[in-house]
Amino acid sequence: MPTICAVIDYETLGLRSDCVVLSVGLAAFDIEKYEPDILQFRPNSMYTNIQRAGQQHRSIDPSTEKWWEGQSEAARSMAFRDTPGMTLKETVIAINTFLLENEVTKLIGNGKEFDNLIYRSMCEDVGIEPVIPFWEDIDLRTMNWLSWKDKPLWPSHLIQHVADHDAIFEAFAAQVYYHHLKRDES
Repeated sequence: MPTICAVIDYETLGLRSDCVVLSVGLAAFDIEKYEPDILQFRPNSMYTNIQRAGQQHRSIDPSTEKWWEGQSEAARSMAFRDTPGMTLKETVIAINTFLLENEVTKLIGNGKEFDNLIYRSMCEDVGIEPVIPFWEDIDLRTMNWLSWKDKPLWPSHLIQHVADHDAIFEAFAAQVYYHHLKRDES
């Protein structure tokens, strides 16, 4: 039976789980299969910008706002698009729909106290239950630490700090770490 995972990644205006979220990206994949081509854009990825209106109660960290000034123009233009994005509620519904349609069983975030908690915080804000229970959360940094594997090199065709690009890269990294750990089991 396949283990379908999804990496979730955000671009935010803070480092807390209740921070303002600018965009979200997801990439779904079967972690049992080693697919180097996951680094190419695939139909099982999702991206959306999120309207800042309706997030007034969420936190903003001035140091994160300053950090954005040092990021690439491409990343800033994606995160701070002029076109209206989804509302927070529409975003949660889209995330849950993506996870259900892709039959995701595990949700991978880049840190145990960040990505997955932001998802849960957003769900709580709009009164919608997360479709992945908290006990199915996976931490990519822990996978990296356990595998003793160097982080893969960033591919030139993806833009760092664009949520879906980060999610696609992190899905590839999760495969690398997972298969390295599985090989060491043998």
